[in-house]
Amino acid sequence: MITHLTFIDKPTTPQISPTTVEAGRRETMTCTSTSTSTPSPTGQAMLYTWTVNNGTLSDPRFTTSGNTLTINPVRKADKDILFQCKAKENQGLSSDTTGIILTVHYPPQGKPVISYSTLTYITGSTVTISCSVTGDGNPKATWTWRCGNRIFNSGITNFTGRSNLTFLVTKADNNQTCTCTVSSSVGSYNQTSDPVTLDIRYSPQGKPVMSFSTMTYVTGNTVALSCRITEDGNPRVTWTWKCGSRTFNNGIITSVRQSNLTMVVTKTDNNQPCTCTASSSEGSYSQTSDPAILDIRYSPQGKPVMSYNTLTHLMGSNIVLSCSILEDGNPQATWSWKCGNRTFNSSITNSVGRSNLTFVATMADNNQPCTCTASSPLGSYSQTSDPAVLDIRCK
Repeated sequence: MITHLTFIDKPTTPQISPTTVEAGRRETMTCTSTSTSTPSPTGQAMLYTWTVNNGTLSDPRFTTSGNTLTINPVRKADKDILFQCKAKENQGLSSDTTGIILTVHYPPQGKPVISYSTLTYITGSTVTISCSVTGDGNPKATWTWRCGNRIFNSGITNFTGRSNLTFLVTKADNNQTCTCTVSSSVGSYNQTSDPVTLDIRYSPQGKPVMSFSTMTYVTGNTVALSCRITEDGNPRVTWTWKCGSRTFNNGIITSVRQSNLTMVVTKTDNNQPCTCTASSSEGSYSQTSDPAILDIRYSPQGKPVMSYNTLTHLMGSNIVLSCSILEDGNPQATWSWKCGNRTFNSSITNSVGRSNLTFVATMADNNQPCTCTASSPLGSYSQTSDPAVLDIRCK
């Protein structure tokens, strides 16, 4: 008779897999051990025992079946739990106990929020803005920064649950919205912050250039002048208009790079230089346009008044008569002189608001009335002085 002996020894130290799980999912771990008894196989069942933190499985999320332990669902806090497993054959010795601390993958929490000390910067300065989420994920989240059409590949420093962006701003960044996006390989987490808008301050460019359809107007008309610069600044320029000693607070309409002045002109505006000045609080920008001279047309004022030293002259002597009006016009009045039937085309000297006639007296001039007439192409102005009668004496 032959007797077969079986030597029962403890199994190999168990191996637990997987060691990495994802939060929110149903995950199953497997404990594997091999018999070391001889001869092999012994035909005895391998029994497995699971424990948690050296205690029993009291959490209802944990269920076992043979050599498997299922967690449903996995939680982030499971990363702090020691999961243990040991094996034994039915009538044999127990294996050593194997324990693992799970690596739990989980996404960040919450929507990213941007923070900053200010969003107002001068062009050329360094901007620093931060973005944070309530809790970073495992593995750590990836961060993407964007301002307008600019996507940043540098100037980014990441920390746990936070990312900082540092970059130099130009005027092209003004009014651009910046966002940060946080992404995770776990689940479908992909969240973008609310946008923040950059306020980049810079000076205007170029000297103001004035434009107009004409600088010639009739008194009482409305004048329209425009001024424009190459590029406006931020904040936008302030405009000042001046014509002669008049500084305007009304009648000004401004838009980006341009200012328009509308005013009603009077005769006092004639020959006055008009300028526009663009100023900015950024830098030392203050530029004034080249002047444009107003040409305001208006009629003379008053009836011509004749003056003379005497109207009694000897034949052959020079007669000098003068005529003046209260106010000349623009253009200046035209003068005509008449004594009796004589109309003078020469011997007349005109100045502003005044005309002088000089001629040689003849006996035909005796008792002849002399008048001067001032006329203007504007309106219906044509005024004649009262007559002055000549008294011509023989020598």
